[in-house]
Amino acid sequence: MVYGRLMRDRYIEAVLHYLRHSERAEAREQLQQRFDDGGDERATIRALGHPFACSLSLTKRPKAVVRAEYRLHYRKSLGVVIALSLIAALALLLIPPLFRPIRITREFLLTRALLAISISALSSATLVTLLFVLFGSLGVRLPMPRWDEAALAHLLGEDELMITGGELWSELILSLLCLALLFTLSLRPDGVKIQGLPLFTASARGLFMAGIPIPIASIPLWVWKRRRGTWSRPLFVWDTIREVVGVLYTVVLLTRWNLYTPAFLASVGEERLKIIITALSVLWIGLTLLERANDGYTVFTGTAPGRGS
Repeated sequence: MVYGRLMRDRYIEAVLHYLRHSERAEAREQLQQRFDDGGDERATIRALGHPFACSLSLTKRPKAVVRAEYRLHYRKSLGVVIALSLIAALALLLIPPLFRPIRITREFLLTRALLAISISALSSATLVTLLFVLFGSLGVRLPMPRWDEAALAHLLGEDELMITGGELWSELILSLLCLALLFTLSLRPDGVKIQGLPLFTASARGLFMAGIPIPIASIPLWVWKRRRGTWSRPLFVWDTIREVVGVLYTVVLLTRWNLYTPAFLASVGEERLKIIITALSVLWIGLTLLERANDGYTVFTGTAPGRGS
């Protein structure tokens, strides 16, 4: 019963996501009534169809600026165009100055980043909105999203709890490569060279050796994942601890400026290197936390069988 209730709640929230806030209260009542009358939650969800298709029967403004039947495609297109334009804008505004004899500060990078975000957001929103308004005026019919058992399982989070073979093997290969790299650097810290200059000093040997247990710890976790085949709460917690420790260790390693050789720092510019590595480290930590939070929500509130009981 708990699993069925979670299926119902997830489906209703998915439908409401495509409706305006003013429409959601009444739509929630209608959907709750439909589930109460239907009895079997999964059969009711299958009959109601894809959440987007279901939302079209509940909307009160089908012919807004962007018509209701375009809303799903509009959101997806907007997200893709913003992402692509943001990457292009950041590349054009941030990369060329790194190769010019100008002073690069945190304020300079922040200003350029905000400018790129503003340009990409405004231009993408204008372009995509005009395109879908044109579709509406021409009466263009766009395909509805696929709705079958696979799509239903994806909506309910059942497939998100599965650990695929591709994920397992790529993780194992990455762990072994990290282990080999750390072991090699612990023996020869000066083995990594850029433009003929050693990157690390001999004092970095101890810090490299301290990181060796991190990829080793991923091996028993890998075995655990392979045996289970699905995420569990304890498995996710331990895997998160391992990943967070690995990220923090790498950030600490890269930001220990005394571990870099003076010749390398002089060739690239110590202040510039600090700004770049610090910015990338903050971005990496932020993305890791967001990814873990998203996966954690699926694992701890997932609706796969056995998760809600």
